[in-house]
Amino acid sequence: MRQMRSLSSLADDNRPLSRKGRIRGVLMAVTAHGAIIAGLWAVHSSLPLPPETPDMVVTLVQDPPPSVAPDPKPADPKLAAAPPKRKAKTVVKPPTEVKPVYARQAPVPKWGPEVSELDLFGATKVGNGSGAGGGMCDTARMVQAALRKDHLVLNAVKGAGGRALKVWNGDWVRTPSQDGKGIAAVREAILWEVGFASAACKNQLMHGLVLISMGDGPGSTRLVIGTSTWRWSDLLHAR
Repeated sequence: MRQMRSLSSLADDNRPLSRKGRIRGVLMAVTAHGAIIAGLWAVHSSLPLPPETPDMVVTLVQDPPPSVAPDPKPADPKLAAAPPKRKAKTVVKPPTEVKPVYARQAPVPKWGPEVSELDLFGATKVGNGSGAGGGMCDTARMVQAALRKDHLVLNAVKGAGGRALKVWNGDWVRTPSQDGKGIAAVREAILWEVGFASAACKNQLMHGLVLISMGDGPGSTRLVIGTSTWRWSDLLHAR
């Protein structure tokens, strides 16, 4: 019996102690939370405040009133009735080809230098005596006869129109229409006849000009050979 009482008393004694412990634990927890909150607040208050941003200023701008176009003038009934005029088309012509303008050149003479009648006044004609190589050595007559029979020579001087053409004056005269000096056919025919002449006829001394005619008529072409003093052999050695 005594033992049962002691146990019940002990149980009664333990009840108030457990309640006190609870209250005490709650108070301690509240105190701890308060201390934590107070510390956090102290830390938060000690932090620097962020810079204040300037206030945004908003200005209201009112749009200008729309411009009102003036009322168009009433159209003239006469102009409204008339049809619109057509614009003339502009025709662009292509550029014309510009042909170069060449200066006219003086015509090149076909024949060589012509001997005037004044210069021929003292010339010796074939068959007029020893001056033309008369006698046994009438070389001028022999040359004239050979030229009149040569068709190449006749074609070469054809169209000269009775001119007195200088063929040799110490050198064969250049003719613009011929290659080389002198009229080629005339030069070759003269050299052929003189080359086969005798030595006495070749070396015969001549004075002045000798006039060889290609025909008997008054309008025949004439060939002029000679200089102040010369020999027929000089024609063979001419350049």
